[in-house]
Amino acid sequence: MYYMKTTAVYPSKNLKVSPLLKVEPKHEAVIEVKNLSKKFGKKNVLKNVSFSVYPGTIHGFIGKNGAGKTTTIKSIIGGYLVESGQITVCGAAAGTKEAKKQISYIPENTRFPSNQTVQSYLYYMARISGYCRKDSKAVIDLYYKENFMNLAPFWKENPEKLSSGEKKKIFLIQSLLITPKVLVMDEPTANLDPDARSDFFTILKKIRSLGVSVFISSHILFELNQIVDNITVLKNGEVLFTGSVKKIKDSHNKYEISSDSSQKLTKIIPKKLKATLKNHETVVVSIKNKEDIVFIQNLARENEITIFEFYKQHLDLNTIYHNLDKTKS
Repeated sequence: MYYMKTTAVYPSKNLKVSPLLKVEPKHEAVIEVKNLSKKFGKKNVLKNVSFSVYPGTIHGFIGKNGAGKTTTIKSIIGGYLVESGQITVCGAAAGTKEAKKQISYIPENTRFPSNQTVQSYLYYMARISGYCRKDSKAVIDLYYKENFMNLAPFWKENPEKLSSGEKKKIFLIQSLLITPKVLVMDEPTANLDPDARSDFFTILKKIRSLGVSVFISSHILFELNQIVDNITVLKNGEVLFTGSVKKIKDSHNKYEISSDSSQKLTKIIPKKLKATLKNHETVVVSIKNKEDIVFIQNLARENEITIFEFYKQHLDLNTIYHNLDKTKS
């Protein structure tokens, strides 16, 4: 079992990490989903879903409500029986003891025992995670002293009486008590304040640096944009896209041009460059190579058009998602 001692990841400014936690994956994909289909009654919730999550990456799982994200996640962690298709976690079939040992899960909704305080609950979770009594107390005390995500004032409170945001913070600490090969999260930042979200994503990046994979479902695309390596986009139970975010951005060939006569420039650019006018001021073109850029610059000069700016269009995760959604509708 991989577990943290008193040098665990915790929210100090330096984020101290034990070198013992470095995960050396034995499998090419830590999560492998192949042709997963799922029905509830007569409704097809998932239709031949396939994707892979690789070691040491943060993988975003994106889609609208009802797309099938939570059903997929529950199938991965063993909450649903895999009836059609296949899921493996580090080579073990999903739902088996071997697979469950590799996963730490943070759900969208949280519940706690009614007779525990935050402190006693986390101490108990540390004990069942493999800590001795001494180390359990030490590691829980670290979170308290560091006031992780501003949770220290609630240390003696009953978790069930706290807000959903505070409950999510407790689950985050719980997930960090061990270091699995895969950290699975379903809308983990829901109800968190901006500072807590910032801390959360900082720790996710640190976890990735240890070789641990993170599979995260979230609606907050602008935040995922800062951390994800790969994405899977789900719509109506089907995969629209799965793969590298960097490859999508690198292959994006849209450029924007601002000039003193954008309408005229749009009309004289050849059709193969697919020039369109945006907001009556900016020309958007498809560029395949440097020669296309030089051609447009010369064309503008010959027609006495002054170009002010000529730059590659910024592509973020939100734009990628909406482009995929439109092309597959």
